[in-house]
Amino acid sequence: MKTLTKIKLINWHGFYDETINIQGSTLITGDNGCGKSTLLDAIYFLLSGGEDNKFNAAANENANRNLTTYMRGKTGTEGKEFLRPESNIISHIALEFYDNVSKQYFVVGVVLEIQDSKPKVGRSFYHIPNCVLTDNIFFNETDSSRNILNFRALEKRLGHER
Repeated sequence: MKTLTKIKLINWHGFYDETINIQGSTLITGDNGCGKSTLLDAIYFLLSGGEDNKFNAAANENANRNLTTYMRGKTGTEGKEFLRPESNIISHIALEFYDNVSKQYFVVGVVLEIQDSKPKVGRSFYHIPNCVLTDNIFFNETDSSRNILNFRALEKRLGHER
């Protein structure tokens, strides 16, 4: 059995850099608009392999959220449409699991990239065996989020260290 132990969200709607520890059964509760559906959409997006046409279905069947609005942090607030209006954005969704059979942790995730020069959001899914979720996976030495190319190089290096 594999048990979810941590969730990492970087630049995903209202989450800038959040690590959520999961222990046993977990209840997700809160006021309207606090991020419950956002959290579920991140998990769904990752585990469905990038299916993004059902965002916010938990809250509303006619939801109009999409990958770009989640990454940019669409608020709808007057005078501030997005939390992240910059032209290039890097987002991460990662889940840490514990495998009860092998007694090992592993991380699955996706790096997402918006670049003004490209029409579609870049996506790179990954699985890192024998790994725990730490910030040094997602940030380089200058504390900026690793883009897809930098992340692939890190993933390759982590794979060779085992």
